[in-house]
Amino acid sequence: MTNPRPHPGRAAQPPGAGRAALVVVPGKDSLRVARLQRNLGLTQAELARLLETSPSTLARRPLSPGELDRLSILEEIARLAARVVPAEHLPRWLAEGKLPLEGAAPKELLASESGRRRLETYLLRALDGAVY
Repeated sequence: MTNPRPHPGRAAQPPGAGRAALVVVPGKDSLRVARLQRNLGLTQAELARLLETSPSTLARRPLSPGELDRLSILEEIARLAARVVPAEHLPRWLAEGKLPLEGAAPKELLASESGRRRLETYLLRALDGAVY
């Protein structure tokens, strides 16, 4: 069997390169974590940072009560965002700065409680038609 040749002008990449690997969290919350990571277009490191843990810890053990709380908050924000932005555009929308958010990217705001509140307020106003 011969190895396939890469497309001219493109570097050969291993299968799945360029895509964020989904986190496998032990326990019953693994599907919730994988769904959130996929919907928001987060890397394993980004998701671990938002849940305030390390990627290796996230992959090794079930989520703690505090991590589950943060996961629930992120899921709620993802549901709101999905009502404002089409799902296929959500990862890009989260990464781009927004003028009503003082130029901050929504993804940046997910890292703090005050940022999450600002983003939630922004999304609720967008649902009311006040901003976009």
